[in-house]
Amino acid sequence: DIQTNPPATNDAIASMNAAYERTVDKMPADAVLAEIDEKVDDDAMEKTLMEEGLAKFADPMKKLIATVAEKRSALI
Repeated sequence: DIQTNPPATNDAIASMNAAYERTVDKMPADAVLAEIDEKVDDDAMEKTLMEEGLAKFADPMKKLIATVAEKRSALI
């Protein structure tokens, strides 16, 4: 596991003598999974995520390339 908390935070939690159970690996109840399958359009979600993800990468890259081109033109 990667520790991302400051050491003081980890020390404070350790001093509480509290037990925490890892739940990130556990799937939700079957009823919750069934509801997700019923209400979520996987294809639409994938399309949206791909479009937004590509735009969040491509738009700044286009701006960077334009800035480099402007600086290059100014130096020539």
